[in-house]
Amino acid sequence: MRRKGQVSGILRVTVSPEKAVVDYVRAYPAAAKSAERKTGAVTHSYTVRPSAGL
Repeated sequence: MRRKGQVSGILRVTVSPEKAVVDYVRAYPAAAKSAERKTGAVTHSYTVRPSAGL
């Protein structure tokens, strides 16, 4: 269920032998874009590293 004013985006996952990086990339409708709200902006990111036992 979408809430009023909610925007969408995608997860971009980049994987290397050392880590995986997950970025949330925002996508704004044309009417919601502004100087602060740009489609393609990464608003959240985290890194996942392999366990030592793997």
